[in-house]
Amino acid sequence: MKQKNTYRPEIDGLRAIAVLGVILFHAGYDFVRGGYLGVDVFFVISGYLITRILLNDLQNNTFSLKKFYLRRIRRIAPALLFTLFFTTLIFSIILNPIELVNYFKSLFATVIFIPNIYFWKNTGYFDTLSELNPLIHMWSLGVEEQFYIIFPIILFYSYKLIGSNTRNFLLALTILSLLFSLFLFNSDPSGSFYLPYLRAWELLIGSICAFIIQNINKQNLFKTKYSSILGFILIFFTFVILAQTDLSNVHLSVIAVIGTSLIILNDQLSILSRFLSQKIIVLIGKISFSAYLIHQPFFVLNRYMQKSYNLYLPEILIIFFTLIFAYLSWKFIENPFRYSKKISNKSIITAYFSSTIIIIVVSYIGISNDGFAKIKMNTLQRDISSTAIGSPLRDKCHTSGSDYLSPSNACNYGQGNKRITVFGDSHVVPIAYALSKFENYNIKHLSFSGCPPAFDRSNKNKIKNGCLDWSHEAINHINNDTSTDDVVIAYRLHSALFGINRYTNYPNIPDEIGGTERDRRWQSLIKIINTFLDNNKNVILLLPPPELPFEVNQLISVSSGDDIYGVTRDWWNRRSDYVNSKIYEISDKVKIIDPINDFCDLENCYAVKKSVALYWDDNHLSQNGASIIAKKIINSLESTLDK
Repeated sequence: MKQKNTYRPEIDGLRAIAVLGVILFHAGYDFVRGGYLGVDVFFVISGYLITRILLNDLQNNTFSLKKFYLRRIRRIAPALLFTLFFTTLIFSIILNPIELVNYFKSLFATVIFIPNIYFWKNTGYFDTLSELNPLIHMWSLGVEEQFYIIFPIILFYSYKLIGSNTRNFLLALTILSLLFSLFLFNSDPSGSFYLPYLRAWELLIGSICAFIIQNINKQNLFKTKYSSILGFILIFFTFVILAQTDLSNVHLSVIAVIGTSLIILNDQLSILSRFLSQKIIVLIGKISFSAYLIHQPFFVLNRYMQKSYNLYLPEILIIFFTLIFAYLSWKFIENPFRYSKKISNKSIITAYFSSTIIIIVVSYIGISNDGFAKIKMNTLQRDISSTAIGSPLRDKCHTSGSDYLSPSNACNYGQGNKRITVFGDSHVVPIAYALSKFENYNIKHLSFSGCPPAFDRSNKNKIKNGCLDWSHEAINHINNDTSTDDVVIAYRLHSALFGINRYTNYPNIPDEIGGTERDRRWQSLIKIINTFLDNNKNVILLLPPPELPFEVNQLISVSSGDDIYGVTRDWWNRRSDYVNSKIYEISDKVKIIDPINDFCDLENCYAVKKSVALYWDDNHLSQNGASIIAKKIINSLESTLDK
């Protein structure tokens, strides 16, 4: 039976739902925390449409890899390259050198089809800093492009060799990919999000949908009155409700993919198909590719405008501009290059490779010239920026994930014979290195990324993979370590209790954790401290230094003085209200060090003092900033010994 190629407007309508979900998520709207799952919807649609085209070519004996790749270049390259040129022009002007180097690295990765691999190695999609990354969303294009390169070849040979059994073969590949994704999620959640073979199952589900629709005898299974409505409800629930539960990204993806498949498989006229076929919804679907490409750069640009010029447009206005820009791109770039016979394939290929080479060269020049630091910063700014460096042992000694570095294999460094064990999240990393500089001390380094105080094993709500297990192992290791008398505890406590001070909500105070979970985490901190005290350890608790509204290098790039402040002292006091109101619950035996008077005057808290950066990003101390706290720790320990 020949594959049907009838245009289905409801598929464009489904694209509209997907792209709006992603855009609303990147806009920061809490009511659609699962909007990023729109990418999963796109993957299924893409797998379905590509397979439908390829099957039609195979059945008509017109299959050609050259023809397929030319279609992909015509479809993707013009709008993508235009967006990359546009964002490079804009962000080359507004980014500071360090940010610009990272931008050029992501630009290079994007143009050679591996942005997902780059972001897997260098950042997390849900990290705060991704909010200021203009190309973070390009990871999904990397997955699709890698699929486009490999899948047509697999489909061609399997179709020729096993014919009608190709669908079963693809089903086997789908199950294998999904099982790998579920299995590896605990040990490498970032990999399960970014890597193509762990995302292939979603595109392959779309491919299987194309095979099912081809077979008339199978269609009726999915053409009940309510199947497509059920699919839409599943997508809606993952976008809005289920994403606010404890379900993992992979499980949410499975639900979103099932929902998308039910809509695709029911290709008959229904209430939902009529809704998705409304002209305005279909139009948004048609421009969805350009809208997806440009929305993140627009949001990032808006956040930088707030930082540099205190000009911040409402997100809804940015969404409006995104859709207008996307329409113009679709009408004057996408469609002409995709459909016009006046533009020859040779011209397309020449323009594509020429543009790609230009981008690669520009990226190389930008990276090799340190983000044009000599042009973008004056001498004072460059000198200050050079001091914004953290611990060189961070990569080696800091851990995360379910495959964490065992506490028994933790780093020990420093030349002295007096042992200090540091314990906590990433805030303890620069402190550990600064302490190791004191000649009489050696340091045992125990830190886990993004891990809040975690003591109660039943408390798994909003706790990262591995954090609970690592915390228990590390606590027991410290208690059993007879060489350790002194324990320094440091957490990004305010974020653990209330959520991250995101760029989009400052100067408001975030509350992403909730009262019950907040109290539970505070009690975990109390229990951790008490178990160390019960095992005769001397405990020093470091309260976190004031957070910055933006990375220190961003502040340096728009300032010209020796002293650069980050937030007001009043704001930090308000951010600290909960901790200050509960501090009495901590035992009097604990030495508490609060850096506020070292980093703040009566009005402001500083990012830079006397031309020296106190931070290396927006919340972690630089080597110089950490040395201030380390001196207070050593003075406290030595004054205790004197007594």
